[in-house]
Amino acid sequence: MRVFERVKELALIMIIAWISMIIMLIIIDRFIVPITLMKKGYMMLLFESLLKITLSSIIAVGWLYLWRNLVKRYIKKFGGN
Repeated sequence: MRVFERVKELALIMIIAWISMIIMLIIIDRFIVPITLMKKGYMMLLFESLLKITLSSIIAVGWLYLWRNLVKRYIKKFGGN
C-alpha cells in the first residue's frame, strides 16, 4: 500500500505545481504586464522592460522554490528510492 501513498503524494505535488503555475501566470498577466511608466523614451522603455522582467523573475523563482520544497518534503517522507 506504500506505493499508492507515494503515487498520491506525487500526484498532489504535480497538481499543486500546475495550479500554482497558472496562478503565477495570471498574476504576471494581470499586474506586471500592464505596468507602464509615464515618461516615454528609449531609456524609460528599457527601464520599464527591465522592471517587468525582474518582477516576473522574482515570482517565477518563488514558484520554483515552492516546487523544490514540495519535492524535498516528498523525499524526506519516502526516502530517495
